[in-house]
Amino acid sequence: MDKIPFPTIDRPFAIELWPIFDKCYELVLGTPAHDFQFQQGYTPLSTIPAVVMAILAYYAIIWAGWKMMKNRQPMKLSGLFMAHNLLLTVLSAGLLALFIEQLFPILWRHGIFYSICSSNCWTQKIVTLYYVPRLPHSSPALSPLPLCVSWR
Repeated sequence: MDKIPFPTIDRPFAIELWPIFDKCYELVLGTPAHDFQFQQGYTPLSTIPAVVMAILAYYAIIWAGWKMMKNRQPMKLSGLFMAHNLLLTVLSAGLLALFIEQLFPILWRHGIFYSICSSNCWTQKIVTLYYVPRLPHSSPALSPLPLCVSWR
């Protein structure tokens, strides 16, 4: 019974999720998540021009895909879309669990006002978790492609 981990305020899921995420992040991006630093002008999508260009590229690809597929039959990709949606759901659930692991102790010990307003709450781990969902958007060509080829 001594070996079974129990949930605590610091570990709401009984195990630490951050080390697992850190290893997965390193496998995918080649650098550990604990080394991530958001740097204005250096980190992808950290400047207004980069964000505007990503948005314009996104809409340009959608428009070009619509023009290209206008006179063609849509591709049947329902299995691929289901797998894609399942992957996104699993990744979102993992991200939510990581956020809970980081935010629950702050909320429990200091309350909601402190957790929203204090600059002490912006830890490196929380900044990393806020940035991770933006990573796929640093390549705007990937998101709209399935939409274009299955245009109805």
